[in-house]
Amino acid sequence: LLLLLLFSSSFSEMPLVEIVLPIAAPESVETVHKELAEIVAKVMGKPVQYVMVRCLWNESLSLGTSTDPCVLVKLNSIGKIGEELNPKYSEALCNYIETTFEIPKERTYIQYFDLEKCNWFHT
Repeated sequence: LLLLLLFSSSFSEMPLVEIVLPIAAPESVETVHKELAEIVAKVMGKPVQYVMVRCLWNESLSLGTSTDPCVLVKLNSIGKIGEELNPKYSEALCNYIETTFEIPKERTYIQYFDLEKCNWFHT
């Protein structure tokens, strides 16, 4: 019963943040993953141990006709995604990206995905 309660209340709400960057991976990839997990957990009010982070480095990206560095972020979650909450997430993620990777906020796009519980599973 305890395992079922943990699954239904925590694992099934596991957020996934995916960041696509046109830059080489830093030596401190683990630090980036840890910091992103902590940021997402804090702004979403979810336990950090259930936040999944995926960074794709050295990707070919452009915004408009410019190939200056830009970033694509995807944030998936069951619930806690919506018009009122997304600006808070955008601010936290854009601030981190701008500070850490020196890519301006104006060159960051964020996609939000509010998943149905039946489409997100963790074993």
